[in-house]
Amino acid sequence: KARFGEYFADWIETYAGRTKRGFEEETRTEYRRSIQDDAMPLWATLAMAEIDQAEVRHLYKSMLDAGKSHAAMKKTRGALSPLFNTAIEERVIDFNPVTGVKIPAPPKTIDEDEDEDEERGKALKRTELAAFLGIPERTLARRRENGALTESESERFARLVEIFNACIELFGGNSEAVREWLTAPAYGLNNARPIDFTRSDYGAREVRNLLGRLADGIFS
Repeated sequence: KARFGEYFADWIETYAGRTKRGFEEETRTEYRRSIQDDAMPLWATLAMAEIDQAEVRHLYKSMLDAGKSHAAMKKTRGALSPLFNTAIEERVIDFNPVTGVKIPAPPKTIDEDEDEDEERGKALKRTELAAFLGIPERTLARRRENGALTESESERFARLVEIFNACIELFGGNSEAVREWLTAPAYGLNNARPIDFTRSDYGAREVRNLLGRLADGIFS
């Protein structure tokens, strides 16, 4: 099994980029520095397949505890994402663990939290959410009043929240852009809508991988 440290050492020297523009040596230097400083101390001896979203959250927490800025964490994520996408293409791993894991943000005021909740609440219309969960709108309204979903609905909703948070990161917090992307045909999903793919575990994985490619500037 390939270990992260070994895979990184080879990848950082041979990576040629994922677009026609290629890969600048200055960017390679920045990627090397970010991964060596932040990820290698934690992951050097871990097998690539052992690095999951929990490990990524642990990485972000360690950076936060070390006083690293939100910008520094975004830079490290930007370096790790193409590494894992390359590993997917080489069939070393099945999914990109960076995708869907939110970078911790600085503490917000109560007013800021309320504004964000209101904005995100507008992201999907009630009809769209009900259709995603596979229930009538009236049933969804009752679920909200009772404060509980069924087990299968909860699992499906959890997948949607994960994908939604990844989209929020990609679209810079623009909830309306997220809604439009989720509900429009995506070329990278054979012209299916991302929200429909997210209904299953396999489909959600495909959407996460597509988001990873988009984050790397591959518009497919």
